[in-house]
Amino acid sequence: MWIVDIDEKKSGDHNRKVWIRRCCSVQSASGIVRRASAETSIQRDNFPRRESMFLDEEDLINMVIGLSFFGCGGGGSRKEGLEMIRGIGRIDLVDLDELDDEMMIASPYACGSLESDLPNEEGVFKELKAVLELQNFLKVEFAGLFATELGAYNTAVIFRISKELGIPVIDGDGAGRAVPEIQHSIPSFLGYRAIPASVVLSNGDTLIFKDVESDEKFEKIVRHLVSKFGNVGVCDHPMKVKDAKRSLVRESLTTSLKVGEFLRRGDLDSILSLTNGKILKEGKIEKVEGIQSEGFTEGRVWIDGDVMYFKNENMVFECGGRRYEFPDLLVLLGTKDLLPMENPPREGECVYVFTVRADERWYTYGRKMEW
Repeated sequence: MWIVDIDEKKSGDHNRKVWIRRCCSVQSASGIVRRASAETSIQRDNFPRRESMFLDEEDLINMVIGLSFFGCGGGGSRKEGLEMIRGIGRIDLVDLDELDDEMMIASPYACGSLESDLPNEEGVFKELKAVLELQNFLKVEFAGLFATELGAYNTAVIFRISKELGIPVIDGDGAGRAVPEIQHSIPSFLGYRAIPASVVLSNGDTLIFKDVESDEKFEKIVRHLVSKFGNVGVCDHPMKVKDAKRSLVRESLTTSLKVGEFLRRGDLDSILSLTNGKILKEGKIEKVEGIQSEGFTEGRVWIDGDVMYFKNENMVFECGGRRYEFPDLLVLLGTKDLLPMENPPREGECVYVFTVRADERWYTYGRKMEW
């Protein structure tokens, strides 16, 4: 069953802040969306707190750069991620142990591809609106927000939502890396469904998915929306904290922060040590070939005769007669600056091909997942 709520288009003279206040001031039937003043974002004082880690803007810059490493070529644009956190101030990062087990959390993110990346209409922040719409539908207030994956934009957008709504960010994510499809997550293959979920188009039109046969089918529906209407904002995987403790990759954001620090210092040895990774190859990108794909950035990269296949993220690398593949992390790092390459990479760049083993649950439960 689909519940579709088509909002009026926002007028061009309303900036994003004004739209957020207007949206937040609408009282739902259960009263869960509180009125925000013209000067401040929503503040929450009803969640018991024990201890927090506060991230300043320098921490967030390091984290976004580290997140682009775990993005494996996908996870959104590093440039857009850095723009998202500019001027954001301090962000509240919490461990799941700081929240009560019965509290609800959820995961907002952007979904799409380079080809389908259309600008939002004036005043629309689709990922934030997706959070508000799912809260309204479920008649709950989320005690925290977690990343569906690790990626420079897709995780950074959560920090902006956190700042606007006063909801803390969870130090953890659903995959321990970036992934191409919604069902490619540890919560999904442990039985914690993405549904109910909200999807918001670039003009603010909203769809609520109350019940879908499977996360695989939900992925296909969302990709179809992306191919027809451009990139979308999603909020899914609403779950209790006690379930998140079983299914999320813990402390993955603080790990990303450390990797980002090492990348900015050019400290390859420390990255190898921290991630237990290894360099498969050093070479030059000879050729990049795109593949027609609905809702994905997909193609192949030739590196001194060896081939990398990507589907948003780097998925398979065939090198010297060996095959390395998802869920292993495959990362292209520029040899000059150690910055991770985003797909599609540029021809002529010299790179390290870096690999890291994924969270062990991928190999126990997720190895047979199709992609």
